Amino acid sequence: MLFALSILWGAAFLFVGIAVADLPPVTILLVRVGLAALALGSVIVIASRRRLAMAPAAPGLDREPALGVEGALARGLGAL
Repeated sequence: MLFALSILWGAAFLFVGIAVADLPPVTILLVRVGLAALALGSVIVIASRRRLAMAPAAPGLDREPALGVEGALARGLGAL
């Protein structure tokens, strides 16, 4: 497992090094952040659907997964 993680980690640096030769660094940054946002957003939606299906909502908690994503983005952007 550690070997697979090290291969993935090293490959990311290799591909960024290759991409910088052809693309501006800001473009690479936006693509990487965008892909990470899509991946984390899908994890949040899947996890919230599983949570909603498994347990009833506690009083005062909203059951909409989109609001959870919106709140997470607002907190993240507020830190900038």
